[in-house]
Amino acid sequence: MRKKSVRFSAAVVAALALLLLPPPQWAEAQQTGTVAGEVTDVRTMRPLAGAQIQVVGTTRGTLAAQNGTFEITNVAPGTYTVRVQMLGFRSEEQEVQVVAGQTATVDFQLTQTALALDEIVVTGQAGEAQRRSVGNAVSSISAERLQEIAPQTNVRTMFQARAPGLTYLANSGQAGAGGRIRIRGSGSFVAGNQEPVIYIDGVRMQSGNLGGSTLVQPTSALDNLSPEDIESIEVIKGPAASTLFGADAAGGVIQIFTKRGRDAGRIQWTATFDRGQSAWRTPIPDNYFTCTQARINNTTTFPGCAGQSVGTLLVGNPIEEERPVTLRDGNNHRATLSARGGGEFFNYFLSLEESKEQGVYNNNFFNRRGGRANFNITPSETFNFAVNLSLSRTHNMMNWANNSSNSILRNGLRGRPGVMGPFREDWRGMTPELSNMYDNQRWSERHIVSFQANWNPLPWFTNRLSLGLDKNDRTNQVFYEIDRTGRAPFGAVNATGTISRSVPTTHVYTFDYAGTVRRSLGMDWESNTSFGAQLNRTEFESHSAFGEGLVADRLNLVSQAAITTGGQSRSEQISAGFFVQQQMVWRDRVYGTVAVRVDDNSAFGEDFSVVTYPKAQLAWVVSEEDFFRFDWVDEFRLRGAFGQAGSAPPPFEADRTFSPAVTTVDDQSVNQLATASFGNPDLKAETGQEIELGFDASFLNGRMGVELTYYNQRTKDALLQVPVPISSGWTGSRWTNVGEIANSGLELMITGTPVYGRNVLWEVNATLATNQNELVSFGDAPIEEIAFGSFASVQRHREGYPLGGYWAVDVVRDNAGNPVLNANGSATVDFDNEIYMGPILPTREIGLSNTVTLFGNLSLYAHLDHKGGNKVWCAICSIRSRLDDNHWEVNDPDAPPEQRAVWTSLQTKTHIWDGDFLKLREISATYTLPTEWAGAVRADRMSFTLAARDLWMWTKYTPYRGEKADPEVQFFAGQGFSTLDYASTPMTRRLTASVRVQF
Repeated sequence: MRKKSVRFSAAVVAALALLLLPPPQWAEAQQTGTVAGEVTDVRTMRPLAGAQIQVVGTTRGTLAAQNGTFEITNVAPGTYTVRVQMLGFRSEEQEVQVVAGQTATVDFQLTQTALALDEIVVTGQAGEAQRRSVGNAVSSISAERLQEIAPQTNVRTMFQARAPGLTYLANSGQAGAGGRIRIRGSGSFVAGNQEPVIYIDGVRMQSGNLGGSTLVQPTSALDNLSPEDIESIEVIKGPAASTLFGADAAGGVIQIFTKRGRDAGRIQWTATFDRGQSAWRTPIPDNYFTCTQARINNTTTFPGCAGQSVGTLLVGNPIEEERPVTLRDGNNHRATLSARGGGEFFNYFLSLEESKEQGVYNNNFFNRRGGRANFNITPSETFNFAVNLSLSRTHNMMNWANNSSNSILRNGLRGRPGVMGPFREDWRGMTPELSNMYDNQRWSERHIVSFQANWNPLPWFTNRLSLGLDKNDRTNQVFYEIDRTGRAPFGAVNATGTISRSVPTTHVYTFDYAGTVRRSLGMDWESNTSFGAQLNRTEFESHSAFGEGLVADRLNLVSQAAITTGGQSRSEQISAGFFVQQQMVWRDRVYGTVAVRVDDNSAFGEDFSVVTYPKAQLAWVVSEEDFFRFDWVDEFRLRGAFGQAGSAPPPFEADRTFSPAVTTVDDQSVNQLATASFGNPDLKAETGQEIELGFDASFLNGRMGVELTYYNQRTKDALLQVPVPISSGWTGSRWTNVGEIANSGLELMITGTPVYGRNVLWEVNATLATNQNELVSFGDAPIEEIAFGSFASVQRHREGYPLGGYWAVDVVRDNAGNPVLNANGSATVDFDNEIYMGPILPTREIGLSNTVTLFGNLSLYAHLDHKGGNKVWCAICSIRSRLDDNHWEVNDPDAPPEQRAVWTSLQTKTHIWDGDFLKLREISATYTLPTEWAGAVRADRMSFTLAARDLWMWTKYTPYRGEKADPEVQFFAGQGFSTLDYASTPMTRRLTASVRVQF
């Protein structure tokens, strides 16, 4: 067996070596010629490394090297058009004559442009299309460029304030903690339907949060991806653009594109090395406690008041005082290695990564290892295909958080100075030594495989096929050692030693075909007819096992426990759709598009009939008309779109289901069927409908670009759970289609180059987005409102207001606004008069990025992120005030008695705060060595980066005696509406030093 293993390993190494060899030079090269030249910036005259050079009408092309030079070999003799493209620059074309055995030289000087109408986009189209022909807004994020100037640790942070209308809401500052993604607000009551659909290289991938609870933060399905492998990201933002994705995409679509091989003449190796540190950033509030005569007399419970006088104020901060047992500075490192290369018929991108991140808690970390292999093969001028393979393994440990009675932060914030807790003075519950013993680990192994083929049998007929699988296998484990303290701090059962393991697996299959027929209808008109089909299948299965009563801590297999139990769950959902699209083009400047999609989804049950989603778009490049004579405007395009898309309910909700149960008959336990889900055979998809209008313009010779979009979105037949009629004999609730939800707003993006010189280059990118959310109606449902909330009922789904908006109650006050106290000095809460406080999601978001490059070598980058207009429910403040008696406002010796009466009551008004903030999200400095210096170590390019993330914050959220707290935090692991801050870990400051070498 060992010899076979050695032979297999040798074969793999040999195969990889062959792949990495330079492409062979065929004998026919003597009958062909070469195209060579240089690509530079017209203003700075600096080389443009990475520019794409293509011989139009052939498959021959390459990329410019670090010095801007390029060479395309094996070009058949003849006259050709050579095109050069690069993101952020105007494309250029030149005609060249190729002679056998000779080199034709052609140089290009590109001009920067803030608006790239000729840029190719993919998302939401039947195939590749120029941006100018698309009637909806498509936002692009250059992940590769971002990674070079501000290295990211995960894909999710690339979404923060980069594209207008795309919102990333982080849950926590814990290592590996997940978050929520929203596009243009919330258009559904269903948690999963609020998230956008995410594709990678044309394959649907599992996204959203995984696991987690109110006690432990979840992880994100996106964290298996290495940011270093990603080339670009495209975002389409609503039903007007996502019709082609059908009954899943009303929440928008995000497409992630990984890197491809390059015909650069030789292998390009890239290695990166990052070292960093994460640290707690925001102030930790002090705890206060006032000694009374009763407390002074009870020295057993209140030892801190012993010998003190009445009114003495005790102050403590156990979390700060007991570092590093409570908190630490986490060390982080990452190393990646990639190779890009290939030739005319075959190219590849190969990569490896190892990343390790320690959290600020001693039992919190996130590690990732993975690799990627992307292959592109072009057998002929009419056919090419790509095979993309990725494997990643993650391992993380999550500490207790939020509402866990055993978490460090909860017990520290709720501690009372001088008061004896269950285990130690000053701590409300467990001590940090015990909290650090919590062992909750998660392993994930993920394979994503995609196959994409393009076949163009005729110049006017193109076909694209995508097949893929996202296979995510996870193992979750919670382990409690055998208790040796005699106090059973984790409960009597866990004191015997317990092990809990669950093995959830999720497999997502994708089939996607699209064909396009292009016809010229005369001198001015062109017709593009597209058609296609999609099939997505998601299979989920989970097995769980639990064992209690271990013999030894190291013998912690479930099978070795004294008592064992197990469970299993499984679900499957299939979505299928077909579309036809017709586009008419007039003089390559006016583009009209109509489409219709027909969908079905297994979640609707057997009686469901197909649903139809229409789409219409219009784009007009007005600046190319003869009557457009504004010299100060370079390009101007009007666009508009209308469309519908759907959101499916969870699996099995249409069907009436039963579940197994156990009952007792004649003192014997017997199995029986019990009612589970009442079902709804009339269930159908939510329908998102949207109108989008906007324009794109560039000014000042391409140095300034503006994109403005207005959207008005309606969700009809909204899915909502309503109580089952008691007369049916069933209990619980069922999903039904009721109600209407509205979202509207403006999105603005401004890009520009205020300074564009040889030695100084200043680039600016600013985004602004607004959102107004409203529950228009519950429809025919017998519901007036839905009230919910944690620790107090402070949230409402109420007609005429935003979904999940915050509502507060105050104490009874007199005409002068003073609290009215009763005979025992307490305040009476006015529960009959609720006050609307504000929405849970930001109503405005602003992102601002600045990059200043000095002398072509030093780049200074800063990224600001502002969100505002929303509220934050500080539940921990309410609990500290009315239950723990340790908040400042209830211990302030100079405050009137009315203040204490208000803050210790059940009122919620003082605990709902403005959530506005401004964060210096990223700042970095990157120095690129001069080419000759890099050459001294045999490198083509070498750069050094110092970066900081979440370094500074301004906020209106100051609940602790004016001290700042983080308004981003999210208590709940899910993706629903219940939001609050209850002992949630704020975003941590991260400092990183990076080295990037290309050779």
